Amino acid sequence: MSPAVAYLFPAFGMRYRSPVLPRLAGFDEEHDRLVTIASEVVSLEIATDGGSQPVLTGDSLSQSLQEHYFSYITSNALAAVAARSGVTCTHAAGYSMGLFAALTHCSALSYEDGLRLIEHVVRVAHEVAKDGDYGMGAAIGLTVGEVGALIDRGAFAVEIADVTADRVVVVAGQKSEVEKTLEMCLGEGCLSTKMLPVKLPFHSSWMGPAEAKIKAFLPRIRIRPPRCQLVSAASQSVLHNEATVAGELSSNIVSPLNWRGTMQVLLEAGVKTLIECGFSEHLCKLARSLGWSAQTYHPKCFDRLAEGA
Repeated sequence: MSPAVAYLFPAFGMRYRSPVLPRLAGFDEEHDRLVTIASEVVSLEIATDGGSQPVLTGDSLSQSLQEHYFSYITSNALAAVAARSGVTCTHAAGYSMGLFAALTHCSALSYEDGLRLIEHVVRVAHEVAKDGDYGMGAAIGLTVGEVGALIDRGAFAVEIADVTADRVVVVAGQKSEVEKTLEMCLGEGCLSTKMLPVKLPFHSSWMGPAEAKIKAFLPRIRIRPPRCQLVSAASQSVLHNEATVAGELSSNIVSPLNWRGTMQVLLEAGVKTLIECGFSEHLCKLARSLGWSAQTYHPKCFDRLAEGA
């Protein structure tokens, strides 16, 4: 039996602090190929030199589109590089909008349809949130129960959007209310807080009207059963057929996540190797923080993948 290996696909905005990366064998060629295809499907305006930071211009919607295209393209290119090293993907999970790259790598979506979906979802997300001033933030050092109690006490217009780890909780809502929530968390013993570089309340009920609009778009694309065990970051269930994938796509930006629970599902499935397919090491660090003894790889150490195959 082949060893269980999970490919993890980070969300947009998860980046190395330094744009300098080691040269990855085969990455530039795969990246350039995918950029060429993407340019024929969507309006691609970002710098495409293979760096870890996109160059963004235009209004908020334009920047958001380009940021998501960049993440999708680089994640698919990095997943292809990892696969060529001989480490086969048996399980996968996408964090937030990393879902699209995960679905593409698992052959549930074509690369082109993934791009079309991203464009539609991002446009819909901006449309439903156009009249609000929203934000997202993270509290490090309190449990989800403790953060939830503080939200209730302050009656803040804020919801829990993700339980990233045992004591890492992401909240979303009105920006000023998110800031108040994080301030209260600090006063209650939270180790640190930070506002995230996100202007929309992803994974909260404020995105609710988007669900029907995304569902209505799905007949325009072809959905297939994933070829590997793809675990939902929202429900922690395995997306095993067209119907479950369609449901996940419709509700992804509306449903709160539980990345901690998603990692637990992979752990219980016997996954011993985690490969982060994005210019990021955040998901690998989170896995290690859980005390998981899995081998973790991100692009800066992809050169060691062949050794572990």
